[in-house]
Amino acid sequence: VAPLRLDEYDEVDALLAVHTMPFMSFEENNLQRLQVLCASYLDFSQLELTVEDVRSAWVQAPIGLQQEWAQLSELGQKFRLLSYCAVWSGQGRVSDDALAEFAGLQPVESSTWTLKGRGGKPALVVLLPLLSSAGLANYRRDMVTLLGQILGRSNQRPDQSFDLDFLEVAGAPGFRELHRLLSSAQPDRPPASQVAERP
Repeated sequence: VAPLRLDEYDEVDALLAVHTMPFMSFEENNLQRLQVLCASYLDFSQLELTVEDVRSAWVQAPIGLQQEWAQLSELGQKFRLLSYCAVWSGQGRVSDDALAEFAGLQPVESSTWTLKGRGGKPALVVLLPLLSSAGLANYRRDMVTLLGQILGRSNQRPDQSFDLDFLEVAGAPGFRELHRLLSSAQPDRPPASQVAERP
């Protein structure tokens, strides 16, 4: 058993375990199992190399977010396939149920994380893979409409409850900007820059 990675608190968050019994023989079935194990370890090692730069930009970020950001960044760099990150930053009082419902309505190809944002208020981070600028505009329009329906039940408006920002998924610099966006104080913005109007 060997720890492959420790988090910032020196706790193991990735572990490699190989169990060998004295009577285990080098039969085809056992060799195939060993081959699968080695292939999995190779995949893990390659992913870790890809994630290294991104992780250095924000060590405390969820590991899944680090990994997916790194993979999408690599696709953008190698093949010019752009991906985006939508950050829905809570302004007012939004119930956990409303936020969970909204997260569940995100596109099926997306990945979501509910994190602590500005002033400790919840923020929904959505990775949108391989999306065109037209697709991004459609996403914003559709999601603002859905959010308005959810918040309308409690007489809230999207532009009073959330700020929406888009970031291009672009390696460590973009990931650092995401961290800054979530941890910074809420900026003073004119109404035209809030959710309902922002391009």
